[in-house]
Amino acid sequence: MKAMRKRFLAASLGCLAVAMVASDASATRFTETAEFFLQTISPSNPPPLTAIELSGTVDQGGLFTNTYALTGGPNDPVVIHTVGINKVSGFTLGNGFVVSPNDVDNTIFVLFALEGTATPTGPSSANALFTSGKAIVIESDSNILFNAKRPSTWQFNNGLTNVLGIYDLAPQEEIREGTNGDNIGAFPGGVIPAGNTNFSAINTATDVLSQGVFLFDFAGNGLAHPIGAGQDFQENNSPTDGLPNTEGLVIFSQQTNPNAASGFNASDEAALNDIFNTLLAQNFSDNTGPLTTFNITELGDFFNEFGFSANPTSQAAIPEPASMALGLMGLAGLALRRRRTA
Repeated sequence: MKAMRKRFLAASLGCLAVAMVASDASATRFTETAEFFLQTISPSNPPPLTAIELSGTVDQGGLFTNTYALTGGPNDPVVIHTVGINKVSGFTLGNGFVVSPNDVDNTIFVLFALEGTATPTGPSSANALFTSGKAIVIESDSNILFNAKRPSTWQFNNGLTNVLGIYDLAPQEEIREGTNGDNIGAFPGGVIPAGNTNFSAINTATDVLSQGVFLFDFAGNGLAHPIGAGQDFQENNSPTDGLPNTEGLVIFSQQTNPNAASGFNASDEAALNDIFNTLLAQNFSDNTGPLTTFNITELGDFFNEFGFSANPTSQAAIPEPASMALGLMGLAGLALRRRRTA
């Protein structure tokens, strides 16, 4: 997964640089080592897992995107709704099949809902900037058949009783490789500019690999997090670059385009609406007009196979006003800010 990420980040750098948008470039976060309250089998490793990366492969995940609304004319950005899922299949540094801390027969999935705008760059391509979203880590019964192309099999329940951890889409921020964290691919100087985060390239007509970088803040434990665990679902290990209690994730996504979601039917669309409505308080598709309707056979509505790698992060501090000038000089223009704690 890391090798794939490096190769694609290098290939995509030019496109991403062109697509940078204005953002709060003063905010910075660092990759970290964290404890996740999960466990593995074969070999057995009781919770928590210490990791610099969690990952899921392309063949174990998928995402659906609905072009939802216009913002102007035919060449202006459009509002898009995206729902996706992937099985957490590995972690670094370590090995073993990742399972629930509650039951070794329960597998772990990351499920998310995102809203953003897509700006056309060609007849079947666009750059997407996501502005709101939520991700949840859930445990699912491994005895029930999972199909990434069939959301009705994803074992989502709107009571959120199987949720272990909750994350909110964070503002665009610069990302740097931390002293105790993983590398961040092939970006120059080991820095991902803020304008390249919460961004993804889209191609709906060519079978290529596309990529996105997304930032999430840890928002708290879910209802399935074990009572008496003694720690949160994610806790960073003594961060040296960022602040304590500012846990988050940077997620690198890899999507193949396009792909047919064979067997998709009305029950699957209902599941997508249930997920999007529960997490973001609106529908994935309203079916009230040509755009709000989700039609997987039409340009602008599509399914991707989806893989990811996720690195824990922390946020850095803002200097006090009296020391701001010195801080800016000493760090060559890099300002740091304090994130509110969850």
